[in-house]
Amino acid sequence: MRFDPLGYGRAVLTSETEYWAPRGVTGKLLSAVLAALVQATVRRTESQLRREIEEFHGTDLVGRIA
Repeated sequence: MRFDPLGYGRAVLTSETEYWAPRGVTGKLLSAVLAALVQATVRRTESQLRREIEEFHGTDLVGRIA
């Protein structure tokens, strides 16, 4: 994950994830399931991190004082 500043009190969060599915027939069958699971996990982690940062700083999603 990476934070890039957008100006005073604002930043954008960027995350990149790589994973390797098992090889062979099993890997091909599980690839879509694994991709969906990884994507959902990353989104959930990012959402939780965003909530915790906003709570800590007392701001909402767009940086307004809550």
